[in-house]
Amino acid sequence: MKSSERRLKLMLLLQQPGRKLTVEEIAEKFGVSRRTIFRDFNALQEINVPVTWDKYAGYGVMPGYKVPPLMFTPKELATIMVGLNFVKSQIDEQLVNDAHGVELKIKNVLPDDLKELMSSLEERTIVDPYMKFGAEKKKGGDWYLLSSAIAQKKRVEFQYTTKSGKTEIRKVDPLLLVFFEDHWNMIGRSHLRGEIRNFILQNMREIRILEEIVAIKNKNCHFKKVDVTNFKKMKTFINDFYKKQKSIDYLINTTGVLWFNKDVSAVNINSDIWDKVFKINLKSMMYLSKIIVPLMKKNKFGSMVHISSIDALSGDDKPQDAYGASKAAMIRLSKSFAIQFASSNIRSNIILPGPIETGMQIRWKKNPKAKKNLEKFIPLNRVGKPEDIANASVFLLSEQANFITGTEIIVDGGLTSKP
Repeated sequence: MKSSERRLKLMLLLQQPGRKLTVEEIAEKFGVSRRTIFRDFNALQEINVPVTWDKYAGYGVMPGYKVPPLMFTPKELATIMVGLNFVKSQIDEQLVNDAHGVELKIKNVLPDDLKELMSSLEERTIVDPYMKFGAEKKKGGDWYLLSSAIAQKKRVEFQYTTKSGKTEIRKVDPLLLVFFEDHWNMIGRSHLRGEIRNFILQNMREIRILEEIVAIKNKNCHFKKVDVTNFKKMKTFINDFYKKQKSIDYLINTTGVLWFNKDVSAVNINSDIWDKVFKINLKSMMYLSKIIVPLMKKNKFGSMVHISSIDALSGDDKPQDAYGASKAAMIRLSKSFAIQFASSNIRSNIILPGPIETGMQIRWKKNPKAKKNLEKFIPLNRVGKPEDIANASVFLLSEQANFITGTEIIVDGGLTSKP
């Protein structure tokens, strides 16, 4: 820890009301010598921080002394607390410790009314993405190491434990850190596989940043978070992308939402929920096609894959009617696109996934038995993986499928083949 950072933390520590500390306590907290702490006291006094000492109590600051308050609105403060509680729920010990440090700094410079609000929010706001309260914290600061490697465009090497329990040494060019479902992932180019792979941070050990600079070969890879129900924002983003790249050849439309317990029978569903599901699942398909097809037409080439669901093919005694109906409508729309745009050498196909282990099925983490019971009904005895859908999508986009359009491919492990 740099001396400037330590002195700021020391100043904030001394400002806590009703609390004084001995030099020994402060030195132990920061892991430095008593002499270093005395130097820190002198440095604080030089910038007019009124450090006080009581031989019976210890060190503090003059009553009433505060760093000028931060001007947050209650809404802004609530937003900060949600973010801090999210970070404090992580299992990376360094992330958690730094979140507590940020919280302490903010608390110490807030006016009293906002300080009281922040304390109240802290006690009554729970963010638990791991769905396992009190998960064991792990030392290492893996997130920081990897984020530093990404920023510096440097290669990393680490021990990785695979799903089978095997531990291997991996060398990877890190590209992204992604929080998905309930854990952090690093996306990067694996030197072992020679392709882009996903690595779960919890399974990584002994991470080292190498001096080797990552050569990013494909600079045409862009990531953008866009609301797919906002036509104007989507059009702006896609048109800007087109201006830079001069063409858009492929589209994989993976948009979908499934709200268990809210999406029920059409007879009982809230009409707002019905409209939202159709807006996200179906209207977004219309928006994307409306923007991208004219751009594909300019180059007289294009291939589109839309992700529907086997729920589009049949009813259910425990229905999600809005989801099933919107996914069925996607099939009809894709077939129409295949006919309309064939003369421009644009193909349109549909993939109908069965049960796939994605964020939509996070309920399986709470109830693994439900997943096992489902797998008994699937001929291949497992639920699908995102890679299964990705592989089918790549095939439909490829030249190997250049005579396939207006069709559906079912990827469900044989589930719909059963009587």
